[in-house]
Amino acid sequence: MSVNGLKGAEIWSLRILLIISFFIYLSMLMFNSVVFEKSVLMSLKERQTLIVPLVIAIFLGTAMKNIFSQKKIKKYIRKNRTMLRNVINTVIIGSILPPCPYVSYPVIEGFYKAGMDSPAIINMLVATTVVETGQLFAGFVVFGVYIEGLRILISFIGVMITGIIYYN
Repeated sequence: MSVNGLKGAEIWSLRILLIISFFIYLSMLMFNSVVFEKSVLMSLKERQTLIVPLVIAIFLGTAMKNIFSQKKIKKYIRKNRTMLRNVINTVIIGSILPPCPYVSYPVIEGFYKAGMDSPAIINMLVATTVVETGQLFAGFVVFGVYIEGLRILISFIGVMITGIIYYN
């Protein structure tokens, strides 16, 4: 069964999340109405701040689906190329995506639907949340070049190891 492009498992996972959220808010309303009111107001504000990234994600994801054909994907990440080169390519692509799943997941899904193999997708997902360029600049400001540079180096090595293990 498919509804608005969602498959059965995706529909059920969304339903389960909705039911859990409903019961959490219901329990807050019954036991602490002040926390309930504060949570509702914060959720509405959060919705306003997330609408722009969500719209951007939809457009970026659709663009990725249309720009990157199977032929282009196979040009950069292909089976006859060395595994290390594929890992490096997917880490670089994943690293430049923002860590917010509402933005990065539609983009990565575009690669997946264009024919990128599972190890490459896993590597991109890991790199998106571990390396991430936005954290790089914030880290330089807060912690300085040495600590942030070390964090990025260790993260990059960790993602590379993950990719190499997964590709084997």
